[in-house]
Amino acid sequence: MAHSILIVDDEALTLRTIGRALDAEGYEVFLAATGEEALKTIADQQPDFALLDVVLPGINGIEVLRQARTASPATIFVMMSAYHMVDRAVEAMKLGAYDFLVKPFHLSDMVATLKRAAEMLGLERLLDRKPAQLSGGQQQRVALGRAVVAETAVCLMDEPLSNLDAQLRGDMRREIRALQRRLGITMLYVTHDQVEAMTMADRVILMRAGHVEQNGTPASLYEQPETTFAAGFIGAPAMNLLPAAALAKYPELLTGMPAGYDPRSLIVGVRPESVALAREGLQARIIAAEYLGADTQVETRIDEETLMVRLPGRAPPGANIYVKWRAQDAHWFDASSHRRIGAK
Repeated sequence: MAHSILIVDDEALTLRTIGRALDAEGYEVFLAATGEEALKTIADQQPDFALLDVVLPGINGIEVLRQARTASPATIFVMMSAYHMVDRAVEAMKLGAYDFLVKPFHLSDMVATLKRAAEMLGLERLLDRKPAQLSGGQQQRVALGRAVVAETAVCLMDEPLSNLDAQLRGDMRREIRALQRRLGITMLYVTHDQVEAMTMADRVILMRAGHVEQNGTPASLYEQPETTFAAGFIGAPAMNLLPAAALAKYPELLTGMPAGYDPRSLIVGVRPESVALAREGLQARIIAAEYLGADTQVETRIDEETLMVRLPGRAPPGANIYVKWRAQDAHWFDASSHRRIGAK
């Protein structure tokens, strides 16, 4: 049986041009200028209807033919311009106009899927707008919607939340994570935002200059960074990294130092929240304090080295403080290789 092709477009030239090309190839071609006409055509012909493609304006006719040849017999291709849909509810197809190539969608399934995606992304009131009328954040949500409706086994997202405001970014982090779990898909998520990586990932691959710096769970990257780069990248504020030699006068802070190493060959790392106030010992000069309500981030100097301290509540008065940390909170790195002592 020959392929049946339904073209829906309000541009007469598009209908005539693509229609003639397909007819010459031996396809049964149906033309419709409106969604109403398309529905009537489908009802009259009663074909084995499956929506496989929605073509944006300006698509190359040769590409249409290539796609038609790869389809199974008795399959209808529905070609639509970006803003003229078979049914009012199907206007949500603007979310994923070229992602329905992935697999067949019957009309009722397509409408339900797109309606659900539009509601999830808060795009219900924007479906009548053209791309140029959308803000950067709205366009980002439309791109997310295309990934949602495709429902493929593997989904790649490249910084999908970068243009969203802080509140929406937080909402979308939770939505995407819930979506991934619900669909059971593998999601490769590219981001420079460590908060997104730590809160959304099952595993994090930390890249540096095209190479894998560390591959592990979010907890392992935070609690056992394998390199000084990983230690300084994950965490806000980042882990403090000090030359162990700077602590030579305070042996209590060198407790737990790996055996057989000279302090001059080591870097010690300690998280800001692991640094506590002390009555005496290592003195740090306060440079700045940022009060955040629940805690205060204090920037200090030990000689020329910076030490960030996260304290509950407000910072103590005065220009200097004494600090300490527990031996089990220290991380030790080789100063030459910048790798964790004992890391594989």
